[in-house]
Amino acid sequence: SFRTDPMGLSIIVDRGTVPTPSLPFDLCTPDQQAFFPGPPSGVVGLCTGDFDFLPGSPHQIAATQVQRASRGKLWAFKGFSNGLKQNATYVTDSRIDLADHITANFVPGVSTSLTTTPGGLKVQIDGVTSAPPYNFVWGEGETHHLTAPATQTDASGRVWQFAGWFQAGKTVTDSGIDISVPVGAGSLAATAVYKVLGQVQVTSNPPGLNFTLDGAPCTTPCTLNRASG
Repeated sequence: SFRTDPMGLSIIVDRGTVPTPSLPFDLCTPDQQAFFPGPPSGVVGLCTGDFDFLPGSPHQIAATQVQRASRGKLWAFKGFSNGLKQNATYVTDSRIDLADHITANFVPGVSTSLTTTPGGLKVQIDGVTSAPPYNFVWGEGETHHLTAPATQTDASGRVWQFAGWFQAGKTVTDSGIDISVPVGAGSLAATAVYKVLGQVQVTSNPPGLNFTLDGAPCTTPCTLNRASG
């Protein structure tokens, strides 16, 4: 028997989405899809969220990470009551005289927006680098690790140097920070702030001559990106 907390959300069993009832384990909402038009004679019909599995059989269980309840509130999946996490393998008990009761636990979701100044640069979130925009729903109490590259080059070839993370009115100069999702927050935001480096272009007449700039070889035309001053 599968339920969710809060009740009435859905889970995924063996890669199929399964609705769960808004009722506790000891009450039954008949599953009209399990036996249509009805269970065979002498067989008790299944309740919504219930399965008959072979003893000791493995099954993959998961949940859509973010779900919206009937009243519009966002919920983020945290884990199952038996200690399993997302896309874990659940093995049924060998006893057939007892039902397994498994609850998928959710926590309130917080809309989270991560941005960069200037826009369009990349950041790493929990070890994964992807392209913006960075909009998520994270669960209350979760902690996520953000990392901003020391320098980035934009589409026009200008180099930007990391200056700090701005979040909740404070600036942190460390490129890697842990951000915690507060309880009761309506939203969460953080910005990776960058400053553009000065740019010097070195040419020669004729072009293609060899120089040494700051100890490095350069064949003209060359471009230097350095901090102002």
